[in-house]
Amino acid sequence: TNNGTGLGEFSASLTKLEGSTKYYVRAYATNQDGTGYGEPAGFVTIPREINFNQELQYGSMTDQDGNIYRTIEIGQQTWMAENLRTTSFADGTAIPHVTELYYWTSQKSPAYCHYENDTIFRRIYGALYNWYTVADNRKICPDGWHVPSDAEFTALEEYLGGSDFAGMKIKEAGLAHWSSPNTGATNETGFTALPAGTRYWSSEYDFRDMKYTAVFWTATQPLPEGESAFYRYLSNTGVGIARNTWWKRS
Repeated sequence: TNNGTGLGEFSASLTKLEGSTKYYVRAYATNQDGTGYGEPAGFVTIPREINFNQELQYGSMTDQDGNIYRTIEIGQQTWMAENLRTTSFADGTAIPHVTELYYWTSQKSPAYCHYENDTIFRRIYGALYNWYTVADNRKICPDGWHVPSDAEFTALEEYLGGSDFAGMKIKEAGLAHWSSPNTGATNETGFTALPAGTRYWSSEYDFRDMKYTAVFWTATQPLPEGESAFYRYLSNTGVGIARNTWWKRS
């Protein structure tokens, strides 16, 4: 941007920026000797508002922290239509907030964080929880609610005609949060899945894939004392719901 000439203070207005995106800027000045640059500065843009299905009737629920969420009936099930963002268990005990990668990857007990450790993402995308938080007896969900089992996710997929095409029916429509092309997304169910990304179990990776993937833990593990549990996965380029297992520390 060109912001004037001479001495003094200058300002610039940056428009048409994407939401939930980190940008870098630096000031510059040009004179007869050339152009000099200031130090880079970074900022993250606020996420856009959630694009719910306006043709459906939503309910509501409140968690133990007082956060209010929309809910939606799909077949014989009732689901939250927003990502959980509580920082405490149902009994009021605080969930450990783990920010450092080293401690996150070595954690074998409950922990939560926010994407890129930035609370700007919390209201729209919710928090990221490892599986030990999901399975804790103190319960991450408020009274009357629970983390879905592998079988309950399967029931949802079957009601929507099978896992091969169920993903597009539960993804938030449009490109407000999903990266292009967000293949097939209709959100006809009102589930409104958002691409909140992940935090991995390995020190080789950390935060990944916001705007590209939505990953949901189930309460089910293949082996009682194993290192993995079942999850569901949606992508911006797919129409299905993938089922697999992954490390509980993720």
